[in-house]
Amino acid sequence: MTMITVIGESLVDTIRDPQMAAPTQTHPGGSPLNVAVGCARRGPTRPPLPNWVP
Repeated sequence: MTMITVIGESLVDTIRDPQMAAPTQTHPGGSPLNVAVGCARRGPTRPPLPNWVP
């Protein structure tokens, strides 16, 4: 099994209806979560990043 660790800040996206017709909604978000979800969708057969040397 391949394990990928993503490190970064934990953010919450807050969605508010300007007319207050619906209650405020919160969703997990942020760049580290997006990277983790993208890696999970690609599957373990592909590397998450290309191999490069600075």
